[in-house]
Amino acid sequence: MSKKRRGRGEGSIFKRNDGIWAGSVSLGFDSEGKRIRKDVYGKTKKEVQEKIIALQQDALNGVPVKKEKITVDQHFQDWLRAKKSSIAYTTHSNYLSVYNNHIKPNLGGVKLKDLNYRQINVLYEKLEEKGLGKRMLNFVSFLLRSALDDAVKKNLVDNNQAKLSAKQGRKSKEARFLNKEELQAFIQAAKGERLEEGFLLAIHSH
Repeated sequence: MSKKRRGRGEGSIFKRNDGIWAGSVSLGFDSEGKRIRKDVYGKTKKEVQEKIIALQQDALNGVPVKKEKITVDQHFQDWLRAKKSSIAYTTHSNYLSVYNNHIKPNLGGVKLKDLNYRQINVLYEKLEEKGLGKRMLNFVSFLLRSALDDAVKKNLVDNNQAKLSAKQGRKSKEARFLNKEELQAFIQAAKGERLEEGFLLAIHSH
């Protein structure tokens, strides 16, 4: 099988033995530093070239080619990768840890377009039943709302279902306010966020 290399940035395009044209293009790296490659196929070389150009353009715009198929996990990985350059290393590590431990196992495989507030409420309930503390439930809720805000901004979904769900797990009769330790943890988690000042204002206004 012979492959004809394309110029830099155009991917690799070749004609297979069965007559189908195939192409492969690099679209950057994922959150673990692994290269993201996509394969496309077509009846002609031009068709493959056009598909590669569309993939590259969508990657630059942060929009997947087939947004109706993107999963919660795929979007979170994109969002976390983009956040890495704008927040502290420890903050990014915390985001990734909380996502991998609490959100991904429950919602990662759900298609982003199908995610609804009922599923998110069930997640909060499950986490609470497992003994997850209120501070961490709030952190999970914060990550979901932030990532889905990004999805709305990119026109991947019409609205943020996390904002329609309960803000945390089932309500209890315990005090609604954070204690000193929880408050400090929340402030630390908010550092580097675009809405950090708003979070702090909201805390000190109650």
